[in-house]
Amino acid sequence: MKNIDQICPKLDVLRKLRDQDRAELTRLVIHKSYQQREIIAHHGDIWPYFMVVEKGLISITKVSAQGRLLGALRLHVGDAFWSPSFLDEKPLPASLEAKEDSRGWLWHREELLPFIRSNPEAMWDLIQVLARRMRHASGFVEELGFQPVAGRLARLILTMAETSDDPQINRDMTLEEMAAMTGTTSVMVCKLLSRFADKGMINVSRTDFELIDKDQLGTLAKASN
Repeated sequence: MKNIDQICPKLDVLRKLRDQDRAELTRLVIHKSYQQREIIAHHGDIWPYFMVVEKGLISITKVSAQGRLLGALRLHVGDAFWSPSFLDEKPLPASLEAKEDSRGWLWHREELLPFIRSNPEAMWDLIQVLARRMRHASGFVEELGFQPVAGRLARLILTMAETSDDPQINRDMTLEEMAAMTGTTSVMVCKLLSRFADKGMINVSRTDFELIDKDQLGTLAKASN
């Protein structure tokens, strides 16, 4: 991962700020380290930060009142997260957890927002970021309604594989998290993984997946559109 002064000019919103403003933000950045499984922020917390992942993997999860995992989003190195609390100072609708030892660059709302408010181009960039988030959420809901579960799971596995050139994919996501991301249950995910293995698409072990027939997975994902 590059240094913060190299990353800022490439980040949405921050890239629109003046050079001197970005230089000031590199001075104001908060460097945070998190241990594996450490909760960064709980559901219901007011967490008014903009965060960029410097190292590791961070999961954003939503859990129902009954304890069921309803949704999950993963932040990899270089990914940025605008906390809803940053924008409206209201409680978080989800929790943030470090899935492995991680580091992040954080800016508090009170430090960053004045720079954005004084720059119309940065404000417009932030609006576009929020619009993309809404489109992503809308697409996710639509996919849950119209795409069969097998196709959604195939798409998820292919997405996981995009982060590595190695056909071996580390199983750093639990069955519950995979179920949340595909709108089904952990039992169904387990059954479908076994079915994919029986059909020669993947090999499954306790620690990883191995892609055997990426084309067949791709066909299954596309056929579900």
